[in-house]
Amino acid sequence: QQTIMMEPSALPLLLLSALPTISGHGHLTLPASTRHGGSMEKGGDCTNGACYWFSNNVEIPGAPTLPHSARSVQLNVTGGERDVYKTSPWRAPGTAPVYGS
Repeated sequence: QQTIMMEPSALPLLLLSALPTISGHGHLTLPASTRHGGSMEKGGDCTNGACYWFSNNVEIPGAPTLPHSARSVQLNVTGGERDVYKTSPWRAPGTAPVYGS
């Protein structure tokens, strides 16, 4: 088995070359999603509703598991009435129920 090594200085150039193709709020295009007729032609186009993969008003079933070091909001609040995100799905990844899929 042969290993191909890349010149370390080529990595930043490779990453920069991908920037024009990067876009947020997309949806699965390959393999084609079964939701809302996903396809390569519709990739990055949310007008058909294919980007709406989330469920509103979902809470985690137990205590938050995300380490404090991984949090990006309310860094100075943990627990109590002021912790408005304590039951949000991103505070315990993988534990929130998924509806309507």
